[in-house]
Amino acid sequence: MLSTQSSRAVKLANKASSARLADCLSSSYDFPSRPPCRLQVMHNNDLKKTHRDAIWDIFELNMRSLYEDSSFGWDPQSKRKELFHALSRYLLVSEGGSTELLAFVHFRFEVEEDENVLYCYDIQIKPSAQGLGLGRILLDELAKLGSIFRMEKILLTVLKKNMRAIKFYEAVGFSVDPTSPGYLESDEELSPENAEADYEILSKQIMSDVE
Repeated sequence: MLSTQSSRAVKLANKASSARLADCLSSSYDFPSRPPCRLQVMHNNDLKKTHRDAIWDIFELNMRSLYEDSSFGWDPQSKRKELFHALSRYLLVSEGGSTELLAFVHFRFEVEEDENVLYCYDIQIKPSAQGLGLGRILLDELAKLGSIFRMEKILLTVLKKNMRAIKFYEAVGFSVDPTSPGYLESDEELSPENAEADYEILSKQIMSDVE
């Protein structure tokens, strides 16, 4: 059974408007030799078709081959349903006055194992914008939201073959979560079923700004 505190915090976070979330974050980022990047916060209901198409295009460009070679398989219909879920929120990054999407984060406020979590379903950056440090910045923004809305950790799933992503997450403080198939206590051994899993669930603890 979910605790009252956990479920209440997530309900309040899910009721927060996009404007309320945006007030907690930076509105732009400056990078050397590039126009400033603009950050927008949107709820699934705020998205126009152009937003959805741009989000999907970046996801497919970055992830299709990895999904095709995984236990998840490449299932556009199922992924679109997850990506554009009614409770989904997004951080959208574009450059200067351009409407071209450079990066996005797809996240939700949820309860997992009786904990308040900010679940990062996707963080995707267009190849032309990679190497700027946007990934680290956007995860920091998620941590701000998690802190303000009393989430206990950021949670995400990563394919084991995506070693570049795993190294990045580890570098910014993520570790294998107890809910992951690959999680082990010091005296445990992986079951054959868990050893065959081709993904890990990673997490990073966050502190609340409100006592």
